[in-house]
Amino acid sequence: MDKQLQYIYNAIIISRLEYHIQLTFLSKTMCHSLIAPFRTLFKYKLTLNKCISNAILYTPLLYHLCSLYDVKIQSIFTNFICQLNDSDITRCTTLIHIHQLQSYFNLPDSPLIS
Repeated sequence: MDKQLQYIYNAIIISRLEYHIQLTFLSKTMCHSLIAPFRTLFKYKLTLNKCISNAILYTPLLYHLCSLYDVKIQSIFTNFICQLNDSDITRCTTLIHIHQLQSYFNLPDSPLIS
């Protein structure tokens, strides 16, 4: 039962949420509260105490559930790297935005360096 729930959570729920929140910034607490009902269900189905630490669910040694916030940050970073490596206008616009940030904050170097 735990492997099925793990698969449903990691492969279906997290990926669908990641798709739906692509253009929305969510704080760590918001991501935590969005996943809270599933964590409660997971603990109930595994007959774990509700008060048990959530870290047990996320540790790779036991259940290895994905954190929505970590998946969101990884997705943003991957998209940013793809924009920088693009050979089209996307790369140019991204570099322009980076230079605008640098001049807006009066940085001596690019924000990507520091």
